[in-house]
Amino acid sequence: MKIAPLGNTLGAQIDNIDLSQLSEAEFAALYQAFLRYKVLFFRDQPLSTDDHVALAKRFGELEPPHPFFPHLPDNDQVVVIETSRGNPPSQSYWHTDMTWQAVPPKCSILHAQYVPQHGGDTIWCDMAAVWADLTEFPHLI
Repeated sequence: MKIAPLGNTLGAQIDNIDLSQLSEAEFAALYQAFLRYKVLFFRDQPLSTDDHVALAKRFGELEPPHPFFPHLPDNDQVVVIETSRGNPPSQSYWHTDMTWQAVPPKCSILHAQYVPQHGGDTIWCDMAAVWADLTEFPHLI
């Protein structure tokens, strides 16, 4: 497994790993990378629905099915977020996934099926780093 950090506090690309065939040692290293980098990116991972759900379960107990988005007909744990030419997302606001819950989820796993060569970016923010930086400005807290 090769871990390449992508920023000072957030993000790493993980290469040379098959997410559908993780050993216990590989998952332990992957989990430590998740704790350190918070957002992990993997390329070319042909996960089946069962592989996707099995990977999610290794991170902890799954949430109930998402209350707003549609899901796969054969597995209500897998949400479908689909856009296409002529069918852009209706709204694209800055958001945090499900943090309005009393106990928010630990993480989400996005398995992009089609990724454009350019654009289509998802933006991430390290709110722990933001909070830590605020302590330098006590009048803002």
